[in-house]
Amino acid sequence: MQKKNKMKIIALIALAIPVTAGTSLAHAAGLFSSEESVSLKGTVERFLLNPEGIVDGFLLSDGTQVNVPPHLADALTTTVAKGDAISLKGIRHSKTLVKADVITNDKSQAVVKDEGPTKGGPKGGPKGGPKGPKASPRDNPSMTEMTAAGKVQRLLTGPRGEINGAILADETIVRIPPHLAEKQKLEVGKELTASGFGTQNNFGRVVQVTKLNGAE
Repeated sequence: MQKKNKMKIIALIALAIPVTAGTSLAHAAGLFSSEESVSLKGTVERFLLNPEGIVDGFLLSDGTQVNVPPHLADALTTTVAKGDAISLKGIRHSKTLVKADVITNDKSQAVVKDEGPTKGGPKGGPKGGPKGPKASPRDNPSMTEMTAAGKVQRLLTGPRGEINGAILADETIVRIPPHLAEKQKLEVGKELTASGFGTQNNFGRVVQVTKLNGAE
């Protein structure tokens, strides 16, 4: 009886080992979010844009990427400017990525708070979603065919640590499907050429990549 119980324990341990190892590897690859509440201060270095040219975040001078829901774009850009010192509260997804819920301009004490989208505000993306196919950028009148080329100055990531964009040396933002970024093994300092659809406005130039270094 004791021998049978020992065999069961050994079998359970053997089954658990690959799961534990797999989990550790996933964490090491940055594929899991820590989802911890955070308060921090910093200086706004530049705004980030989604492919439609709507501000959906910013970079701090210490390298932290701050994501903001696109429906807050107008409130954010009228409250905060490049070079402003800010305080924020939000959720830290990784060492370098935070989703902001409350942003305060340290000088004016003006506050931007995420209370959900208001009717008629920026949608922040093309039509479609879980219940229907995404609209092609070709069907979006705010986006035109664009190209980008240059050296990667900074990588942008999603909440699971996946690379989903980059900032080039000329400050163009390229938004890249994660599978393409992984396939091309993007890294800071690497040259890239991209084509797709995007826009340009007072906050910068952005391209939603459909082809990266010749690959789709």
